[in-house]
Amino acid sequence: MARTIIYTGKGGTGKTTCAAATALQCAKLGKKTLVLSSDPVQALADSFNLELGVDRPKEIRKDLFGLQIELEREIELHYGVVRNFLKRLFESRGIEQEVASEMVALPGFDELFSILKLGEFINDFDVIVLDTAPTGHTLRLLSFPQIFSMFSKYMLRLQRGIMRIFEPLRESAEQVTKTPIPDEIFFAEMEGLIQRINYMRELLTESTKSTVRIVTNLEKMPILESERALTFMNLYGLNVDALCVNKIIPEDISDPYFKKWKETQKEYMAQIETTFFPLKIFKIYLKREEVVGLDLLEQVANEMYGSKGDPTEIFTKEKPFTTDTDIDGNLVMTISLPFARKGETTIQKKGEELIIKIGEYKRILLLPKMAQTMKVGSARFEGTKLIITFIKP
Repeated sequence: MARTIIYTGKGGTGKTTCAAATALQCAKLGKKTLVLSSDPVQALADSFNLELGVDRPKEIRKDLFGLQIELEREIELHYGVVRNFLKRLFESRGIEQEVASEMVALPGFDELFSILKLGEFINDFDVIVLDTAPTGHTLRLLSFPQIFSMFSKYMLRLQRGIMRIFEPLRESAEQVTKTPIPDEIFFAEMEGLIQRINYMRELLTESTKSTVRIVTNLEKMPILESERALTFMNLYGLNVDALCVNKIIPEDISDPYFKKWKETQKEYMAQIETTFFPLKIFKIYLKREEVVGLDLLEQVANEMYGSKGDPTEIFTKEKPFTTDTDIDGNLVMTISLPFARKGETTIQKKGEELIIKIGEYKRILLLPKMAQTMKVGSARFEGTKLIITFIKP
């Protein structure tokens, strides 16, 4: 299975440049590497200044392949039946055709089907580098497995069972009610989609094979967004192993125009080195020209990794999510949440589920069997870690 490196960050910070440079460095080390993007803006081809493969990877240079995903084809292939059914359902309720078409295009589906495409190549390459959409889109994308798993568990199986019983009467019922009723093909496609989503979820949370790298700039807003991204990634069990600080003004720039900028950047760098510890920090300096093409990308790669550094190394190995038992037989769950605050974090146990909410973000965890009959005994922060203890009732 390929080593997967995911780049995310606020728009404009340089995610695509860092992803392209990382992929190039991996290829230089003789690792068969695929670089692809889940960003609908499709800036990856512009970064290499080359045409990439459409639907199938295209060789950029020895051991380096690029892919520009044909999103509409992927959506039609894996979601077409469901989309068409929902569109007909909305139209049957009096919704205009154009509005119905917009309603079935769920937010984040472009990114979702891009990332699902990655799974097709997971065993064909040594390394896959994924350039994601801006942070907000990526965080929304990561919630899809949770949403679809809940739908599968509570709704899909029940509805499919009912529909099988009444399948002989489906067409007659549609004529009487003037409402489309899902058939077996609809349910088969939904189940296939859910299986693919859950498969990718498992791949992306495998901390020995998949890691996330956040790209930021030395400015207030990108740093704050990076803090939120790190908290959310840890909440969802993704291993963030590095922070890439891009567009640092070089020390040899002595123009007085940049004096205040350099002072501000120095303050933010000191802040980052403290608050994001123990993450590996890559420093990438502002270039004299736009980073486009293999030669300039190689300069960035050398700056990040050196001439022989290996980007596939896992630079921070601390697991964001662990469970253990204490001496009393209680289950102890530990989640690394460095930027979460006590007042904005809530925990609720409902049967076999644990609901953790941090500000606007929420995750629903299916608890281990051992914890399903237990109750939450305590929840506390110790430094940057949220520690939840489950005790027997």
